[in-house]
Amino acid sequence: MNKTTFECECQEGFTGIYCELKIDQCKNISCKNRGLCRMIDRKWKCFCLDSSLYYGNYCEYQTSGLTVKKVMAKSFSSVAIAVITLTVSFVVSMDVLKYVFHIDPVKAVRKKVKKSKNEAKSKPSKTVVRFQYIS
Repeated sequence: MNKTTFECECQEGFTGIYCELKIDQCKNISCKNRGLCRMIDRKWKCFCLDSSLYYGNYCEYQTSGLTVKKVMAKSFSSVAIAVITLTVSFVVSMDVLKYVFHIDPVKAVRKKVKKSKNEAKSKPSKTVVRFQYIS
């Protein structure tokens, strides 16, 4: 029986008794922003899902386009909240004036609209009839 022992010198990226196991370098790599780690030529690389939004070795940096989009979204939501708040405040203040203080700021306008509708109803409608004789 031959009791010869051996030891393999593995190339970079491989391990095991016979260098049969490929080392997964992505096991300890955490790509940010949903990036995916993949092995290419025995080296790891983070692939950003959308390169127009994130970049860097770990997809850790935001592009200027994403930064602008975030600022615009915050600005739009701030404007929308302000408009909704102002509208609700206006309606509440009009109700307080009308029902608490018995002040109706639009009473004159309402009367004018009602009067014009009544005048339109009271006027007889003009019907034009045109006869055409055919021989």
